[in-house]
Amino acid sequence: SYSVGYTHSENAGGEHRHIVNASLGYQVNPGTRVWLDGFTDIGAGRNMGVHAGLTMTLGDNRNLSTGASYGNDGFSLESSISKSAEQEPHSWGYAASLGKTRDGARRYAGASHYGERASTVGSVRSSRDSIALEGSVEGSVALLNGEVELLNRIDDSFLVVDAGSPGVRVYRENQLVGRTGKNGKLFVGGVRAY
Repeated sequence: SYSVGYTHSENAGGEHRHIVNASLGYQVNPGTRVWLDGFTDIGAGRNMGVHAGLTMTLGDNRNLSTGASYGNDGFSLESSISKSAEQEPHSWGYAASLGKTRDGARRYAGASHYGERASTVGSVRSSRDSIALEGSVEGSVALLNGEVELLNRIDDSFLVVDAGSPGVRVYRENQLVGRTGKNGKLFVGGVRAY
């Protein structure tokens, strides 16, 4: 695939930008793609950039990506690997990347977990002179017939399974979504309302 574009803009100070961009991508095989893209400001000639890279699908929601860029800020490299957590209980995801710019190395590592009661995400990011730790927990509280349940995030709808016994496995679309609790019930989130 390929594309070519042109953008003209003018800011409040009357400065004009004439940006031309082009991209070229090639699907090597069903799981591998290479690309090259770039831009330049042909009016002022001050800004330009070129980026080339490779992305591979490794299966099981895993991806590998590597790329190189050159522009007004100099040359940079970055490689990453990731796996997406699926929206089913006990699914794990991760991401890690390593990059190099003229300002030094950049590193990132993160993990995510999709549980029955909450989704959690944690990461650490570092560069030449800083380290950042981030984390979050996300979920919902449902109240139905006087019973309070902690659930994973509810984007659309949820349902209540009443099996009448504790410990009963509950499946949705042939995927285990959980087991009934002491009261014989299980709240299931992520259900489409239609």
